[in-house]
Amino acid sequence: MAQSFSLAYYLITLNVRNTRNLAVLSDFKDGQDYLDVVDTVVSNWKYKSTRVNIENDAKNKRVFRIKKDKNGNDMYYREGRFLSGMIESGDYGSEEPVVNVNTGKPTHTKTTNESLLKPFYFLFYIPKNSVRGFLILERIGTAGIYTILNDALLNYYKDGELLDLSLKIMPLMSDEANKRYRQMIDYEASQVILHKVRKQDVNISKMTDNNIEDHEISYIDIAYHAPVGKKISVGRWINMLKKDDKGLFGVEKTGKYDDVDFVVEINGKPKKLSAKGIDKLGTVFDITEAVSKNIVKGYPSFAAIKKEAMDVISDLNKQFGITQ
Repeated sequence: MAQSFSLAYYLITLNVRNTRNLAVLSDFKDGQDYLDVVDTVVSNWKYKSTRVNIENDAKNKRVFRIKKDKNGNDMYYREGRFLSGMIESGDYGSEEPVVNVNTGKPTHTKTTNESLLKPFYFLFYIPKNSVRGFLILERIGTAGIYTILNDALLNYYKDGELLDLSLKIMPLMSDEANKRYRQMIDYEASQVILHKVRKQDVNISKMTDNNIEDHEISYIDIAYHAPVGKKISVGRWINMLKKDDKGLFGVEKTGKYDDVDFVVEINGKPKKLSAKGIDKLGTVFDITEAVSKNIVKGYPSFAAIKKEAMDVISDLNKQFGITQ
């Protein structure tokens, strides 16, 4: 399956211990601004050369740092009440062969001390005089950088410095995103895509006149396209789908698949909504289709992701009555 991209939303608060009160993020604890705190923590992950300054989370065997653009400039931007950029991160600790996909020949062996770094977009938004801040993070497939940022911010203050306050960075569902998911049954899709259909449920040998044998296939993706001028009822599919105890979807006993995507139009743009995403109630929203025309070396451009993130910010401003 092709690589997927999504945005995850989080709510940032400083809770006053033993009460239901929230501290103003832009002016707490003797005039501190939490955007300054974030800036102090994350800006420390910049590096001056490729030989030094990569942050190493030895406990989770993960490294990370601020990504540089093609001109060597840090992809790190503070603009007004926003702080955004790209963090490149990857796991290490295992050894795998790297091969040329066209020839199958090995080109390199990734050692236990090497890591493949992927670029992840982040956006902090701390409105002035607000008790709520927001964090938007890119996810690549199932990988993300929430744990990196959450741990770093939780560990910024030394023991005892914030006795009366507790930092919370929790998954958030925006009204707009939640509404989109809840309205899935009312949508009509141009495509329905079944992911990782089991090979035993599809007779590949028969379909290819034995030019491809079943044992040569691991799994199959199947896409259903609506006829010209017509659409496929998402609600009808949702009502038919059953989920087993292993998390696999299916329609009665006709077959099993890992997930189902519905390509629908939202606000004039194609969006891909997944059956698995229903369980997340809008805390993660797929942007794969939206950024598909701005892919550079396998990853969406900063500008393309920023545009989608700012659309989310617009929704959140409306939801929480923020006018700045």
